Amino acid sequence: MEVRLLKCPACGADMKDWSDFSEKSEIDKIKPFECTGFRCGKRWAEDELDKKGE
Repeated sequence: MEVRLLKCPACGADMKDWSDFSEKSEIDKIKPFECTGFRCGKRWAEDELDKKGE
């Protein structure tokens, strides 16, 4: 299992990667990255993170 440390493009908080647990819900398959920030909490798809990083 690969460990990736990602930061939320919106607020800079750490991100949770739910892709290994994608059977939990349909949204986890579409947007598996969840911000752990107290005020943000946004979900991101991998392609959205790639665009923000450019």
